Amino acid sequence: WSLRSTERGKGHFNHYRSLILQRKLNSALTSGVLRTLGRYTTERVLVWGLEDTVSNAGVMVVANLSGVPRTMANVPWLSSGTWYDVFDESILTVPTVPVPSITIPEYTARVFSNRNNAELGIPTPVERQTEGTPSTFALHQNYPNPFNPTTTIAYSVPQTTSISLKVYT
Repeated sequence: WSLRSTERGKGHFNHYRSLILQRKLNSALTSGVLRTLGRYTTERVLVWGLEDTVSNAGVMVVANLSGVPRTMANVPWLSSGTWYDVFDESILTVPTVPVPSITIPEYTARVFSNRNNAELGIPTPVERQTEGTPSTFALHQNYPNPFNPTTTIAYSVPQTTSISLKVYT
């Protein structure tokens, strides 16, 4: 926990947060079928796909277990289309299957979903503001009001702390 406020700690937190939210909200991971698509023993690279045929949700994992970056050619993939990196939402366009080429850093797994965070209901991270730190607690009126299906609720607190905001309807 002592690393939580460091850049390394924040990176670890965001990494595992992304994986946990995908695991909870992506049907490819909750009720999909795991398919081993490729095993490259010499390169030490594994390729898996998880797909839920009911919702057509898919997740692809390309893992490089070696100590050097790998560029793989003709990588098997679940389907063509737009795929989103689950960690930063960068887009991988897959025009044809297999994927012509993909690079994986050493000791890394790249994880892609064919559903973006908004489609899965994953909340957008809140960026910390350093300017204008409030001196007192304030809870502002939500807007728009009335609302359907979303609203914005602004608040401010005088120090960095964990908070809980509960909305009852």
